Amino acid sequence: SRAFGVRPRAATCCPGCVGVFAVCWFRWLTLGVAVMGVLPAWAAFGVRLAVVAIVCSALLLVLLPLFFVVCAAIALPVSVAALCVVPLFLRRRSSSRQWRAAHGAQTKPARVAVVGGGIAGSGAAWSLSQHERFEVTLFEPRDAAGGNAKVHHWNTLPSVTTGLSVLAWPSEYFRNYESLLATLGLGTTRVDLPFYVNDLHRDGVFMHGESTPLSERLASDIERWNLLCSVVKAVGRRLSNTPEPSMYAMSMLNPFNYIPLRLTARIFGVSSDFWATVIVPIYSSSFLTVKLNGVPAVIAPIIDDLIPLGGTPQLTTWQTNSSDVFSRMLVNVKLRTQCGVVSVEKQDDGSLKVTDVHDTSHTFDFVVFACPASAAKAALPSDMWLAKKLLGTVGYADDDDESFMLGDIHSDASVIPEAHRAAVLSRFSNYIEVREGDRIENTFVLSSWCPGAAALEKQVPLLVTYNRDPSKPAPAEVFGNVANDRAHPHLSMTNLAISSALNLVQGQNGCYFAGSYTTPGNGHDLSLLSGLLVADKIGAPHPFAHNPEAAADFARLKNLMGL
Repeated sequence: SRAFGVRPRAATCCPGCVGVFAVCWFRWLTLGVAVMGVLPAWAAFGVRLAVVAIVCSALLLVLLPLFFVVCAAIALPVSVAALCVVPLFLRRRSSSRQWRAAHGAQTKPARVAVVGGGIAGSGAAWSLSQHERFEVTLFEPRDAAGGNAKVHHWNTLPSVTTGLSVLAWPSEYFRNYESLLATLGLGTTRVDLPFYVNDLHRDGVFMHGESTPLSERLASDIERWNLLCSVVKAVGRRLSNTPEPSMYAMSMLNPFNYIPLRLTARIFGVSSDFWATVIVPIYSSSFLTVKLNGVPAVIAPIIDDLIPLGGTPQLTTWQTNSSDVFSRMLVNVKLRTQCGVVSVEKQDDGSLKVTDVHDTSHTFDFVVFACPASAAKAALPSDMWLAKKLLGTVGYADDDDESFMLGDIHSDASVIPEAHRAAVLSRFSNYIEVREGDRIENTFVLSSWCPGAAALEKQVPLLVTYNRDPSKPAPAEVFGNVANDRAHPHLSMTNLAISSALNLVQGQNGCYFAGSYTTPGNGHDLSLLSGLLVADKIGAPHPFAHNPEAAADFARLKNLMGL
């Protein structure tokens, strides 16, 4: 690895990995026993945990001999393939380092194309543009940069601009994003975002911060959910050795990475009614899908910190709106809107020819793909077969669930039943209806909490409704739509494996990849940080190294992405 200029990594062996894995399961077993012993009221959950640990441990011991046989059978061909293929990738990656080293003494700036103007692409472009040695051009197929952080200009008095999909965030997790806002001179404010769930199928209402007959009936489920989140958090912090909350503190030895959240909820005794009435309706707003059964359980404490069920969620938002962020980030960047990229071709001199939808060609030294995986796959050079294969396997939430594919932007309060309307419009951020078959309709009530809405002379409902029930009349006037196609990659083991494998092709032919699908999850901070990591790889150091917590998250994601 030193010969190819790559940072050496710790070597591991199969027996060592299996040994550590076995120790983790033993800790899992003792954790279940501890829960049973220390918390007598939760003995049933301790028994479940212990049973699961014993079964998994038994399976591990039974499958151990087979594991070694399989390893022996595949070790030789895999080793030969690695010796033949990996050096090719390493040479390609090291070539960009050698180019940067040679280019440092030249006066001509390196030309970088960024494909996609979301927070990942804009983050990479901004970081690179802070240095005179880079000349950055950003290609955005839409009318404006912003990606998932779409905004709408409401025809009100005075005129108000609000976000539509990316709306608020937890400050304790979004350290790099908050550092960016501080650097750009943009203010933030704390807001309450309580949810209102009206389950028409089970005839009950669940509200944040208020007691209802349904919430009293589900009180034991809330306690079990809180226990689940506490156990998953404790295991994650122990295995990652990270005491502070972080989306990036992950350990591949954490069993909750591989256990679905729905199965974990069943183990902890969470009822099906609570899952369908509270968990899915509330947290589907964050995942942009109602299909949460297969989401890894490791995400539970993070989403509970984001939207706690036992209290009113408090998050951070902009004092203005997200469009100000992108306009300030791209001051020193050549922004080409309505200009998607069709193809990228490697030239004989090592440069890259980028052709846009207007059939205009441009020459660059590096290309950063910060667009959906399918768009990057279509534009890649033909010889990047592994990258094309990986990108073609990325799955998105809208592949099998269109609940949040398209939202109606309107001001028609009749989408909320009259009996609930006044309460919802005055103090709740979301009105969610659960109908028979657990069909979910979700209306975002922006006028109840967005900072700009307080300045309205007349209180006008500012609403975005997803998955409207067909039996309801359509809103009187729809001002537009918000489309979320290709917005959120699946939180699945497949996508997690792809994000880890992408390090094999990062830098090949001068091409890099950023965005949610290159990280272990979804979120504005994750995507921004992926863009900053790619910029760092090209030659622009982490801009928030002065912030220890932001720098720690930067280092953690760098390790997870293998950059």
